[in-house]
Amino acid sequence: MHKAGISHSPGVARHTTPVAVLVVAAAAILAGAFPFILRSSYLLHLLVVTIIFLMLTSSYNLVVGMTGYLSLCQATFFGLGAYVSAILTTQYGTSALIAAAAGALIIGATSVCVGWVVFKQVRGFAFSIVTLGFAITVFTLVNNAYNFTGGPAGIHDIPRPSLRMHGGVVTLVRTQDFYYAGVALLIVVVGILHLIQSSRLGRLLVAIRNNEALASALGVDSFKYKLFAFVVGAVLAGVAGSFYGHYFTVVTPDILWIYWITAPLTMLIIGGPGSLVGVSIATILLVLIPEALGAFEAYRQLLYGLLLVASIRFMPQGIGGFIDRAVYMRRLSRWRSSLSQRS
Repeated sequence: MHKAGISHSPGVARHTTPVAVLVVAAAAILAGAFPFILRSSYLLHLLVVTIIFLMLTSSYNLVVGMTGYLSLCQATFFGLGAYVSAILTTQYGTSALIAAAAGALIIGATSVCVGWVVFKQVRGFAFSIVTLGFAITVFTLVNNAYNFTGGPAGIHDIPRPSLRMHGGVVTLVRTQDFYYAGVALLIVVVGILHLIQSSRLGRLLVAIRNNEALASALGVDSFKYKLFAFVVGAVLAGVAGSFYGHYFTVVTPDILWIYWITAPLTMLIIGGPGSLVGVSIATILLVLIPEALGAFEAYRQLLYGLLLVASIRFMPQGIGGFIDRAVYMRRLSRWRSSLSQRS
């Protein structure tokens, strides 16, 4: 039984193939051409929102999918990233990049403290309850700190990011600008997570997830690796939150509360914890489907609930597990056919 109480994708070994390289190259070309293909600011806005969710769910996947511990405070780090960046730029005149970097440092220090306490003191579902308690505490503090965070009204008129290039200053204003910046940031985030997942560190995290007692008996310092995953996931979520704040130019306590807690978790479970591809597919679908259906936009939470129940019933290991199983069965079929041909 997994610590988080949810199924994980089986994790079939993945190898880089010419086909995979071509798919990645085609995806990169398509991503660059999207603004010229769509010719719609609203659709481009949806893509930016999708990118923000992809960064958030990918960071969440590192914590839950790789360690097996169900954290319920990922939205808290996401919201703190937005708030730190908003406060530093609006009240202290700090540039957006420096504010985002400062937010990452603050969130890193905060997540070390939180992770140190929870991983040392609790196990299993108690871990989820403690992280939820931390999320409720931060939400309450932010919602009541009127002089510092603006209280329920939040912080408005957050300045757009500016970059110095070739002796001039370029300010991200258009949705297209944020789209390309978001794609670049998403590539960095996914690249970091892929390196972790495909490295010895990733294999150790999976070993801890599958059987922490056995991993510890073999000399693996599970506390150190769990804390590392928790902190890296928190920092990446904070970076996504900072991007969110500068794109929407407004941050309210809602970013710390129920929708931002449940939506990424739903995307993670439907996608399959531990699978970057599966979680990415689920994130894209769950962001775009309510918008495409129109009438379901007002019932987004209901739709998420129905999809979650259907996923648990028919795909208990998520989209990633379904893909892994299909790949495994295909390889098994090829292996059997090759054996029959030899005989």
